[in-house]
Amino acid sequence: MLFPMRPGLAPCQLFAGLNALLLEVLRSAATTTRIDETALPAGLLVAVRLNQPTNALMVRVKAAVDTLSRAERQQLRLAVQDAHAVRPLFSDCARNTPLVPEALYLPLKGFATHLFSHTAKLVLVVAACGESVMDHYSRYAADVSPGNGKVCGMRGTEYLAQSRAHVDASKQWRAPYDHLLAKDTYPILAVHPENLMPVCVTCNAKAKLRKDLLRDGSGRRRECFDPWGEYAYERVSVTPNFRGVLPAVSLTMIGLSASEQDKLNTWDDVYRIKERVEGEFLSIREKLAEDLDLTNLTAFRGSLSHMAEKKMRSVRLTPNNFWRAKLFGSMVTLPDHLLEQLRELCVAGLDPDGDRFDLFGI
Repeated sequence: MLFPMRPGLAPCQLFAGLNALLLEVLRSAATTTRIDETALPAGLLVAVRLNQPTNALMVRVKAAVDTLSRAERQQLRLAVQDAHAVRPLFSDCARNTPLVPEALYLPLKGFATHLFSHTAKLVLVVAACGESVMDHYSRYAADVSPGNGKVCGMRGTEYLAQSRAHVDASKQWRAPYDHLLAKDTYPILAVHPENLMPVCVTCNAKAKLRKDLLRDGSGRRRECFDPWGEYAYERVSVTPNFRGVLPAVSLTMIGLSASEQDKLNTWDDVYRIKERVEGEFLSIREKLAEDLDLTNLTAFRGSLSHMAEKKMRSVRLTPNNFWRAKLFGSMVTLPDHLLEQLRELCVAGLDPDGDRFDLFGI
């Protein structure tokens, strides 16, 4: 995460209920005992059994477990124990991931995917768990604490989802829930509330896709941030560079230890942080002129500190405010001749009246 998670934000009750169901189905099948309904939200098992597609997939999982050997059943029992918590996998690189027997992989993947995509929408299931996905998202994206704000906390450059005026909260658009650990690789964690986080569409569907936070492209186990308890905003800097024909920006990530640097590298690899932030400022002239006073060098320099503080106060309200604040703060230290170069570049983008951009080239 770029921003710290605000304390007191309770997990999604719906995903907590579905996760309890998934693990209890596996536990009961592996131990040949009845499903313990007291381990589930009241009425959830009945609601699931009343839904033919979900019940059929649940029966398929049990049938697959029935074919396992004694050793494979023991492997499954250990996987269920390890799957009760996800966050330790993020924070402890040496911790083993919960792996189910190969013969169970496809039935479990089908059941888990259906729970996430279809069962979670059933009225009786939502009633049993006490909260819908939209209910949780509204809590998560609330501007007021413990809500984490409407800006994507993974990178801070987009809204989680655009808000619409005169539309009921239950019918607003919502962000996708990213499987931090992909459900195709870790189906036993597919509906765990610690493994599901609202992120913007770009983070979910363009940058991350099926990349594995825990392993790099060669399969090497790597360290990564615990998105629920760790954050990167204190370890990043954005500075102008003058190496090219036109000024640009450079994003630098520097950890205080080798472990922290590895986490920063993972964050960048999975969510494409550096290239996306630097891409945001390819039009640096327009970005600076939107916020800064171009009257003269003194006014330009004076507006940097003011706007850096102003943007930093609203990083959770408006996309890219964090990155603009970091850039403006770094520009304060530039020598006069470089700062004047940037100011003149911005002025050159104004129309002859000097009060608006010549956006259309006329």
